[in-house]
Formats: sequence, structure tokens, C-alpha cells
Amino acid sequence: MALASVAYLDMLTWIGSSALEIRRTCDGDPRGGTSMSGDGDTRASPSQWPESLDAMIAAPGHHEILDSRTLGAKPDKGRTLWSAALAAFALALASQVAAAAETLATPECKLNRIASVDFAFKDLAFIPVQVNGHPGAMVLDTASAFSVLWWNAISDLRLPTHLTMMVGTEEFIQLAYFKSLVIGNVTFSKGTFVRSTRPSDAPREPPIGPVFGTLGMDVFAHVDFELDFARKKLNLYSQEHCPGKVVYWADAYSEAPMHRGTLGNLYFPMELDGKKIQATVSTGSLMTSLTTDLTRKLYGFDERSSDIEVEEDSSGGPAAHYRAMMLTAEGLKVTSTRIRLIPPQPACWLHPDRQDQAFGYGNECTGTYPLKLGLNVLQKLHLYFATKEQVLYFTPADASK
Repeated sequence: MALASVAYLDMLTWIGSSALEIRRTCDGDPRGGTSMSGDGDTRASPSQWPESLDAMIAAPGHHEILDSRTLGAKPDKGRTLWSAALAAFALALASQVAAAAETLATPECKLNRIASVDFAFKDLAFIPVQVNGHPGAMVLDTASAFSVLWWNAISDLRLPTHLTMMVGTEEFIQLAYFKSLVIGNVTFSKGTFVRSTRPSDAPREPPIGPVFGTLGMDVFAHVDFELDFARKKLNLYSQEHCPGKVVYWADAYSEAPMHRGTLGNLYFPMELDGKKIQATVSTGSLMTSLTTDLTRKLYGFDERSSDIEVEEDSSGGPAAHYRAMMLTAEGLKVTSTRIRLIPPQPACWLHPDRQDQAFGYGNECTGTYPLKLGLNVLQKLHLYFATKEQVLYFTPADASK
């Protein structure tokens, strides 16, 4: 058994050194800072990973040690017992190596938080950032596929711009190029912002500033992120984790499959008064809104119905129309939600989608969804966006273990 024991120890040594190498490769910079390229990918390239354990198991040298036929003598009773022992050992070794291979191939279930920032809240969520080394803030807008910089910010930051056509549309947009965008201790290098057609939408007295523009989903394409409204925290995480193992703050949670639209925006199915419709999370909207073509089709009311709450403007005319409705998902219920009724965009055709049978507009109206969850609902929730897993996890804001 001496030769077999040596082989076993050699294999365990190889597994241990490989696991250490993989951990060093996956964990990134041990100093705590994380740097991302333009596409945001921090994962190691395939050339940095060790050879597979399966290839090692199939290596002739190991089979020569473990196969009794290499002893070169006719089997007698003693050799048969020796062969049986070696075969049993080989099976046990193979199962241990297979288990080790599965462990190495599976991402660690522990969440790897790479950044945590406190955001300021005054009607909207203001995220502290640095653009090309200049400190400021950007308004978080999770319903937008793109991050947007206002005219004055582009001028102040002296960013170069370029005119291009938007993907999936015939519209021309102007892009502004940045060298670095810093959120917490994460640096996103060499990216673009969409140049706004307006000088600024920032509140007159923002809680922090200067305000450069809005942060959209393009920034978070290669990281998971958590929105903790109760503590006013934005946390960024590595996408490499076990599926379903992200809600650390509560025992019970809800989840919804999350889809990515043509432009990169995120949406998911949700029930509103018992009907399944497509929804998006909009941290850039104060109020939750719903299109009136959907309310007529599924619920039988619109802005002219008798039980609609009408908000008047300064001249006494109707400024907005509201209705209280109930939002539900598995394990979650938000009752008496005040929802603003808005007209649909022209040429948008409402129909159920094939994936979830939730009513939406499909590709006819890119980036538009009937239900937009605004901050009057979102402040009651604690959310985790698993962008690679494509699942939205959420609990009540005050949920805890």
C-alpha cells in the first residue's frame, strides 16, 4: 500500500495547491480594492485556471500505480486480495477526487461584497461617486438602461463626446467618455455616459453635490447590487455565488425572475390586484405608475372612472389621477398602494409575453413597461439584484433574522 499511499498524498497535495491557486485568482486584489475594465469583468481568464481534475485522473502515470495489471504476475489468492484492495482504494480515491472537482467547479456560497456606500435620500437616492477624480453624486435610476450625464456636468468635467446611433432604434445619441468612475472602493475604468438633451434635472438643493447625472443599469451589468432603504445603503457584490444564497438579512424572502431588455434594462413579472403584468423598479420615480391601456384591458377602469382620485393643479384643473391597488408576490403583500395613472406611449401594443404570460409591450416599445414601481413602494422593500443569476430578491424593509 506504500505506492498507493504516495499517489494518494501526491493527489491531495495537487488538489490543495490548485484550490489555493484558484482562491488567489478568484479573490482578486487582497488589499480590498477592485478594479474593473470597460466591460466590468474581474474574473480570471481560462488560461489562468489549472488543468482539470478529470484530465489528471486519466493520466497514465496514476493508472499505472492504481492498476494491479502493472504488477506483471499471474494473480494468486494474495494478489487477488491485493488487486481488490487496490480497486476499492481506486474507487474511493476517484470519488474523493470527483467530489473535490465538484467543489472547485462550484462558486463559493459566501457573498463577496466589493463595495458599500451610504447614499443620501431626498425624494431620490443620491449616490456619491467620482468621475475622472472629481467628487460628486449621481441619482440612482434602476429603470434606465443607460447612465446619463447632464450638459453642464459634461462641460464642467471636460469629457470628450461622440455622436452615435442607439442600438435597436433609429435615434442618434451623444456619448460622453470617462476614464474612471468610482463607487465606494470599486473603480470602473473607460466607459461612456449618454449625454442628456437637457442641462440638468437635479433638485435645486440636493443633499450632496455637485450632481452629475443619473446612474443606470449599464454600470451594474457585471456586479450584483443590494438596495437597503432602511439603512440607506448601496452594496455591490461579485456575481460569483451559489444561486439563491444571497438574502443574508432575513430567513423569509420573495423572488422574481428578472429579464434584461434589448437595451439592457431590467424588468420582472408582478401581480397587481391578481393580474400578472411586467414591471420595472424605478428609483428615479417618486410615485408608482400604471398605463391606462392596461387598466382598461385588465381592470375595466381608466382616468375617467368615477372612483379615481384626481389631484388638481394650481388652476384647479386635473394634474394627476390615482388609484389605490394591491401589489402581491409570493410571501409579500403591499396593500393600498397609491398608483398614478399615465397614458401609454403611442404605437405600443399590449399583450402577454411568452416567458411569464405577464402583460407588457414586448419589443414594440423598447424599455417601456406598464407598471413602474416608484419610491413610494420601494422604500418599503429591501432588494437584491442578482444580475448574472437574473433573479430579483426582496423582503420588507424591516425584515431581519
